[in-house]
Amino acid sequence: MGRKPNQGSVPAERARASGAGTDRRDDSRGRFSAQRKAQAVLRVLRDEDLVQHIRRVLQESPFHGEGYRKVWANLRCQQIRTAPERVRRLMREHGLQAPQRAGHAHGPKAHEGTIVTPRPDMMWGTDITTTARPTSPTTSSENWPSSA
Repeated sequence: MGRKPNQGSVPAERARASGAGTDRRDDSRGRFSAQRKAQAVLRVLRDEDLVQHIRRVLQESPFHGEGYRKVWANLRCQQIRTAPERVRRLMREHGLQAPQRAGHAHGPKAHEGTIVTPRPDMMWGTDITTTARPTSPTTSSENWPSSA
């Protein structure tokens, strides 16, 4: 049930030499894969050249800053293949990272992490389980959680 090799009237070698039969179906998968890899432009760039490409991508962007993943994707679209971690490292080393928002001030700390009560077994915090139930006749006790 597999694919039969080139059933055309022109022998395979002459067909390739003349440019005929360049359809994907005429070639084996291995040959097609090799052609596809040969078409991809693989450039090994020095760091300085890659930084120039990164700067160009950032200048062409309509946004104020781009992250390394988007820059890496844009480089791939331009047939510049490199590792995303390399793009991240170069952007960090050359100060090209997207600006980060500064955190907001939380104010002074309520305590330093240790709370010392004036005497043992003294409660210093509270929650709904320690709140007393209303006892006045005007307040309905239906709205309060049951103690059971």
